[in-house]
Amino acid sequence: MEAFSNLEFSELIKVYPSAIALMLLIIIVVKYLRKQPEAPKGLELLMGGFFSLIIAHTMPFARLFSYSDIITFFELVFVCLASVMFLTAGLMLKRVRAATEALAYVFFALTLFLAVYLIFILKAPHLTVLLYYLSLSLGYFFLGVGFASQSNKKQNYGFVLTSLVFFLLAVYNVLMITGWGRATIGSSDIVFAMYFIISITLLLCGDNLLNFKIQTLEDEVQANQSRLRLIIQSSPFPIIISRLRDDRLMLVNQKAQDFLNIDTSRLTNYRLGDFFADASFKTELMARLEKSSEIEDFEVVFKSQSGMDEAETWVQLSTHVIDFEYEIALYSAVQDITERKRKEQELFNEATRDSLTNAYTRRFFEELANKEIMRSIRYARPFCVLMIDADHFKNVNDTYGHAVGDKVLKELVITCGKILRKSDIVSRFGGEEFVVLLPEISLANAQIVADRLRVAISEAVVQGEKGEEVRFTVSIGLVPSSYSTDLHTLIKASDEALYVAKNSGRNRVISLTPQEDGDALAEAAALVAGDNPIPAVEGNNPAAPMASVATAPDDDEDIFA
Repeated sequence: MEAFSNLEFSELIKVYPSAIALMLLIIIVVKYLRKQPEAPKGLELLMGGFFSLIIAHTMPFARLFSYSDIITFFELVFVCLASVMFLTAGLMLKRVRAATEALAYVFFALTLFLAVYLIFILKAPHLTVLLYYLSLSLGYFFLGVGFASQSNKKQNYGFVLTSLVFFLLAVYNVLMITGWGRATIGSSDIVFAMYFIISITLLLCGDNLLNFKIQTLEDEVQANQSRLRLIIQSSPFPIIISRLRDDRLMLVNQKAQDFLNIDTSRLTNYRLGDFFADASFKTELMARLEKSSEIEDFEVVFKSQSGMDEAETWVQLSTHVIDFEYEIALYSAVQDITERKRKEQELFNEATRDSLTNAYTRRFFEELANKEIMRSIRYARPFCVLMIDADHFKNVNDTYGHAVGDKVLKELVITCGKILRKSDIVSRFGGEEFVVLLPEISLANAQIVADRLRVAISEAVVQGEKGEEVRFTVSIGLVPSSYSTDLHTLIKASDEALYVAKNSGRNRVISLTPQEDGDALAEAAALVAGDNPIPAVEGNNPAAPMASVATAPDDDEDIFA
């Protein structure tokens, strides 16, 4: 490029617009490069340097309207400013911190003084050309050094090529100082080509930075995964990591292997749900995970993987959704709380169950029964209440002793557990008297169940202290929900029916419905009893038939047939 010459307007139009366009392209590329992660410092000054060069390249157009030396001075000033910015940018790229700004100010002040001296005082055009090209070559040289210092990254081809082009521009400007250089390579096409190549290589630098960032992130992920594995293996609790999409195990620590009896050689054959004793636990866990990615203190029953029937193992899970080895996974910390649950159950049983028979206490029975009655009312379902009393229990205590009497009461409750459903509620109301709530049952079916229970109890045998067989019977009063939905009213009515069963000879079932009054019930009881009541404690006591008073069975299905 020929500088500080009296070019015609047509020549200016041919030379400078293309150079300005290429420098604008470089500025746009550098601006893009600044936004990349891990972008080096100094790129702002690189943009500023090319802006100064653009202003310097527009100055020759002003020669058409103003004094030539003034325009030459400002052209040289902006070229020197660009050189200072390039030099400072190169130092910043090379991470030279000491006195960078001070050096830039000193260098610019020196070039400004030289420009004034050469143009206005000495009036030496050849020395002005020397300052022009020498300052540019110095700025490009430091840029080449700065970009070369960034080539220590793993992805570095863009920085290497950019530094090479800046070194070539520095050499080109040094050669342009000589007449031989201006005569042989002094073509603007060379500079334009180098500017265009710089824009390409700077784009490659952006690609290098992106790849470097990706590689850095991958290294960090690998390091984090290694740290996570180390933390998991050293954890004092069993840790399980399972893939969320298919529930397959991905990693377990030694504690989890020992606790759950896991064969790590076929780890992916296991699912987290395989360890849940009930599938409903897994359903509840997944439902809660849909609402929150972190769940603390989720209590669940685990089952053994050894294929043997073992006692329930209660565990407490703390689960978190994490990213593990590029998979969405579930991190589960397991804590064995079986002993705590056992103690809680013991405390609960002490508060809610009779210490002798293990039947529910009267207070807890009323709580459960009232809830069941409310549910039955809501869904219009029938239920019944039984009052059970051991016949001639005082004779048992007097004949065989209180220890045998305790065995009789225990056996009565055990037999109830064998005959009745799990949903039926058995309570000891005091002494030898028991109350049972039968939910979801009609009167007809309840009569069948009550008589089956009566027969089963009459066939039960308790060993006395001397090895003798002790048999006993019970009398049962039965009241359906059609009589009342008030628990205390039902208990009172069942007690009345029980009283009739006692007076009717014992070892029988008497049911009371809303149609009977007290006199009718007493009359029916007298007819049933006759003159030969059945003794309570015998060596061989046959089961008596069920007695019923004016019952009106429901039409629902007989589930006990």
